[in-house]
Amino acid sequence: MAKRTTKPAKRDQPIIERAKAAKPARRRAKAAPRVPVPTDEEIRERAYYLSLERNGSPGDPVDDWNRAKEQLESAALPAPRRTPARRAPR
Repeated sequence: MAKRTTKPAKRDQPIIERAKAAKPARRRAKAAPRVPVPTDEEIRERAYYLSLERNGSPGDPVDDWNRAKEQLESAALPAPRRTPARRAPR
C-alpha cells in the first residue's frame, strides 16, 4: 500500500470548526445582462428593406448587410438606467 502524502483532517476538531478554517467561498460577480444577437434571417430581412429604401439605385449588398446588422444590434441594447434627479434643499 502506498503512503499517504496529504495530511488527514484533525479529528479532534468538530466539523463546524474545520469548515470555518477552510477558505471562504468567493462571491461571483454579477454577469452583464445578455444582449440578444440578431440572427442571419433577421439581418437578411433588414438588409432587404434597406435595399428597397434606395428605390432601385445601385448599392452594395455587403454595405446593406453591415448597416442592417449594426441597426439591429443597437436596437437590442438595453436602455441606460436613469438615476433619480436630486432635489435642491429647501
